[in-house]
Order: sequence, then C-alpha cells, then structure tokens
Amino acid sequence: MDFDGVPGPDGFAVTVFAKGLKSAKGVPLPDGKLELLMYDGLFLEGKPSGAEPLRVWRFSRSELKLHSGKSAVGTGYRFTLRWEEARPTKSRISIVVRYLPVSGPPVVSAPSSVAIGTK
Repeated sequence: MDFDGVPGPDGFAVTVFAKGLKSAKGVPLPDGKLELLMYDGLFLEGKPSGAEPLRVWRFSRSELKLHSGKSAVGTGYRFTLRWEEARPTKSRISIVVRYLPVSGPPVVSAPSSVAIGTK
C-alpha cells in the first residue's frame, strides 16, 4: 500500500482469521495477544533460518477489538500496517502471525509471501 503519495509501497493490509476447532469459519480470539511479524524476503516454514523479523506489530486484546469485524467467512481482524523505517530490501516480504494466549503455547501461522514494489 502507498500511504504517502510517493510512488511505491509503505506497508500492507492483511486480514487474519482464526479457525475454530468446531467451525470452518473465523472465530473471535480469546484473551491473549496477537503479533504480526514481517520478514525481508522469503521465510521458509520449518527451515531453521535464525532470521529475525524486520518488523513486529503487537496487539493487546483491547486493541484487537478495534480491528475485528464479521464477514461471510466469520470473524476476522483487519490491519493496515506501515513498515516505517523497517523498509524491506527484497522484492518479497513474508508475514507470520503469532497468537500468544494467556496460558499455553503460542500458535504460529504458516508464512505468507507477498510481492512488493520498490520506491
């Protein structure tokens, strides 16, 4: 997405859906936090890369409520995120979503790769 009117991307928009155990539709997240991690280039799932995220956005339960919405595929969380000074250097970014419940282990999504333009 271009936020500043100068040609080229400054961030991206994403909608996150949490699948319930008993439902094929997105369900509301219970108490906990959500993190969106952006990696520069391709992030290969299951490969120990040691790569650090280029940028991490963190959302508390109260912040998540501001981003939630319902659609035909269930409850989702829509984010429009600027990468600010953490500008990617490659032609692709990879996004990983991590849910941190109040108790229990984190739940981590598979990476999603997105092609981006350059400024």
